[in-house]
Amino acid sequence: MIDIITENKMKKRFLIIFLSCIFNTGLYSQSVAAEIENLPAVKAVTYAQASRFILDAAGKMTTNNFNEAFQYAADRAWLPDRASANEAARLDDICLLLLKAFNIKGGIFYSLTGNSHYAYREVVYRNYLRERSDPAMNVSGSLLLLMVDRILSEYNGGFHDDVLVLDRGKEETSRNEALAAENALREDEIRRQEALAAQIAAAREAELAAAREAEVRRETELAAVRETKVRHQAELAAAREAEVRREAEFAAVKETEVRRQAELAAARETEVRHETELATAKETGVRRETELAVARETTDRPTAITTAAKLPFLQFLPNDIELLESEKQKLQEIAAILKAIPGVRLKIDGYAAFAGTRAGRMKISEGRARSVANYLILQGAVVAANITTEGHGAEFPIANNLTLRGMAANRRVVITILER
Repeated sequence: MIDIITENKMKKRFLIIFLSCIFNTGLYSQSVAAEIENLPAVKAVTYAQASRFILDAAGKMTTNNFNEAFQYAADRAWLPDRASANEAARLDDICLLLLKAFNIKGGIFYSLTGNSHYAYREVVYRNYLRERSDPAMNVSGSLLLLMVDRILSEYNGGFHDDVLVLDRGKEETSRNEALAAENALREDEIRRQEALAAQIAAAREAELAAAREAEVRRETELAAVRETKVRHQAELAAAREAEVRREAEFAAVKETEVRRQAELAAARETEVRHETELATAKETGVRRETELAVARETTDRPTAITTAAKLPFLQFLPNDIELLESEKQKLQEIAAILKAIPGVRLKIDGYAAFAGTRAGRMKISEGRARSVANYLILQGAVVAANITTEGHGAEFPIANNLTLRGMAANRRVVITILER
C-alpha cells in the first residue's frame, strides 16, 4: 500500500519527476513556465523513455533502466504489440499507456476495445490534449510532460493502492457526459449508415434499372440479328441452288466444248498432215526445178548465174532458231549444189509467225537467217562475204497466222541465189 500523498507533496514529487526527466531521460524543454501552452517542439521520446517517465509519475515503478520500464508496460499490455523500446513513441500509443498507468476509466468504446485509437479519443475528450492532433505523430518530451501535468492536476488525494483517486463527482459527471457523447456519436453513425445504405440502395436500384433496360435492348438487338441471320441463310440457300444449277449448265457447256475441241484437233491434225504432204511435194518440185536451173545455167555459162533463183523454204519450231535435223539435210543437199557454182552470192531472209512482240519477232527472224548462213558456211558452200542475212519479223506472211498450220508455214527462212 502506498500512503496517501497530500497535494503539496504530490506537486513536489511531480517537480522531482520533471527534473529527473530533464537530466536523465533526454526530455528537453526551454522553461517550466512555458510548459502549459506555448512550449516549443523538442526531440521525440522513445517508448522506453516514455514508459520510465509515466510509470514513475504514476507511482507504478521507480527505476533508472528505460528498457526495464518498457518491459513492465509491455508485459501488462499497456502498449500495443507494434511498440519497440528504442523507436520514437506514437501519440495514440502513449495515450493508452497514460490511461493504463494512471488507471483512468474511459468511455464505452475504450472500455470495450482497450485499444490506442479510443485511448487517444479519451485523452482528447478529457482535455489532456487541448487540440486534436495526428494520432500517429511522434510524442516530444514537451508534449509528454504537458499531458502528465494535466492528469496530475485533476487529482485531489493522490495515489491509493496504486490507483489514482479522482474527484468522484467530477468523474461521474465526466462519465455521463462521455456516455452522452458516445451515444450522440453512435446515433450520428447510425444515421450516417442509414443514409449511406439508402444511397447505396438507390444506386443499386438505378444500376438494376439500367441493367434491365440494357438487357431489353440487347434482346431486341439479338432478335434483329436472328431475323437477319434467317434471311441471310435463306439467301445463301437460294444462292447455293443457283450455283448448283449454274455448275450443271457449265459442265454441259464444258462437255460440249471438249467434244468440239476434240473434233477441231482431229481436223487440225488432218489439215497439218495434208499441208505437210503438200509442202513435201512442193519442196520436192522446187528442189527439182532448182537443180534443173542450176544445171542449165552451168551448161550454158559455167561461171555466172544471170537470174535470181529461190531455193526451198526452211521451217523452224515456235520461238526457236535452231535448225531441225530435217532442215539440215535440206541444207546439205543445197550446199552440194552451191559448191558447183564458183563465187555464188546468197540472200537469206528470216521470217516469224505473228506471236509475241514486234521486237521479239524481228530478233528471232534474224537469228533464223544467221543459223542458215552459218550452216552453209560450215558446209563450205559459200564464203561469208558473199552472204547477206535479214530478218523481217512477221511481215510478208505466206499463210494465215490465225491457224496452227499457217503459223508453222510462216516460221521459215528463204534462200535466194543472186545474180553476179
